Amino acid sequence: MNLILDLKFILPEIILTAAAIFTLLFDLVIKDKRLIAYFVLSSLAIALLYLTRIPALNLNLFSGMIVSDTIALFFRILSVAIAITVILITFDYKEISSGYRQEFFCLMLLITCAMMLLAGSNNLLMIYLGIEFLGLISYIIAAYWQGNLKSSEAGLKYFLIGTASSITMLYGISLLYGLTGSLDLTTINAILSQGNFSPAMISVVILTVLIGLGLKIAMVPVHFWCPDVYEGAPTPVTAFFSVGPKIAGFVVLLRFLFVGSSFFSQHWAHLLAILSVVTMIVGNLTALPQTNIKRLLAYSSIAHAGYALVGLVVGKEIGQASLFIYLLTYVIMNLGAFAAIIAISNKLKSDEIKDYAGLSVNSPYLSAMLTVFLLSLAGIPPLAGFIGKFYIFSASLKEGHLDLAIAVAINSVIAAFYYFNVIRTMYLLPAQTSAQIKPSPSLNLALVVTLIFILAFGLYPKPLIDFATHSLSLVAP
Repeated sequence: MNLILDLKFILPEIILTAAAIFTLLFDLVIKDKRLIAYFVLSSLAIALLYLTRIPALNLNLFSGMIVSDTIALFFRILSVAIAITVILITFDYKEISSGYRQEFFCLMLLITCAMMLLAGSNNLLMIYLGIEFLGLISYIIAAYWQGNLKSSEAGLKYFLIGTASSITMLYGISLLYGLTGSLDLTTINAILSQGNFSPAMISVVILTVLIGLGLKIAMVPVHFWCPDVYEGAPTPVTAFFSVGPKIAGFVVLLRFLFVGSSFFSQHWAHLLAILSVVTMIVGNLTALPQTNIKRLLAYSSIAHAGYALVGLVVGKEIGQASLFIYLLTYVIMNLGAFAAIIAISNKLKSDEIKDYAGLSVNSPYLSAMLTVFLLSLAGIPPLAGFIGKFYIFSASLKEGHLDLAIAVAINSVIAAFYYFNVIRTMYLLPAQTSAQIKPSPSLNLALVVTLIFILAFGLYPKPLIDFATHSLSLVAP
């Protein structure tokens, strides 16, 4: 009976796994490949609909390996929404051959399952398996641009760096198991709070695990893979990397720090604060001289990871709520920006910012769309990005982290410079081409939906705030 209940709560993951298998089978018998894409979208929509109807209960599933709580539900819904958007922007992306697009859809369904399982993982073994599953598929899709040497290089670099960080994290997990004799996060925290463990040893454990998870969120000092992989991977894959592994990494960090090692929060909070500020600074300063739009957004993604880390440092309900709000707004505006970039690169065959010169003259619609997304990423009101940064900033001030609040403010000003540089190129420099760019219906749908959410959450953020705060179920130290 318990197994039936457990399977009921992971039914969305079962649906997506079955859909991945059928996607490969349908590819053998269906000639109109767009029907397969519609099938994939329908499967994701069914999984999303089911998730919205799951009651917000705190349940331990599969002997405590997975928990079903409001935080898991929040990130599972977000994972499926990301997958739907990525599938939409891949429909007419020309650099992924139509003959290999169905395999890509299959991999996207499987990697979405990995993210959803990570959202509820409450056991170090489950966390490690989920991270490895997510990593293995990521290495494949990073090299999915057939015949492109940069894409092959991206996949190889991601694999080598990912393997090294995975080994480091596994070493930390083995140390923690040796200290506590358990892999369950709740049990580990209870044992740590009762035992006389060396803070130095616990710091080593936390540092090694942070290195493994830090790779997923592109946190300094394990961020080196990010620019090369973002530039070399197909742009829809880059769009996914900028949000998918990042939210998976943050939800695992949230559980590991607040459920598994909250007793030692005074040790990891200081380390995380330093890493947060350094990540902001490195991301923003390195983004300034970039001439490639994908590399620019790669360093921007690193900086945004630094902003989001502030929510973990602040802790308590206000910090967790600000983290949820920030991640949700970041996902929406980043996917919107990449949707616009895909429409432009399909036509211009270039990701160089200089080729965006005068884009507003011949493609005012796309220029306006991209401008809104970039302004939101910069945190300009009244857009959703401003709400995300405002809550991170105010949470820092309310909990007495004045230094972090100042760091967020200064770095936001620095970031505005390179976002506005792209806007300046589109609107103030003379056009180099007379080509008009019209996004495909699927791309246009992704653009419009993300734009609506950015404007709606910016002008009326109450539903966003309620959704984020309702999803809180962890008690922070």
